[in-house]
Amino acid sequence: MGKLRPERPTLAQKKAISRAGLLPDNWMVLDDGSVSMVILSRKSGQRRVISK
Repeated sequence: MGKLRPERPTLAQKKAISRAGLLPDNWMVLDDGSVSMVILSRKSGQRRVISK
């Protein structure tokens, strides 16, 4: 189960978001698992699942 509130990404999470071709400053982390991470757009509220 994910967190109740999105949180700012850590440095390692920012690197994973960058590897996915996204700008880390535009995304918040909802759930961080061992294989994938659920992120939320700060502007549109869109959710995305990226692999680590």
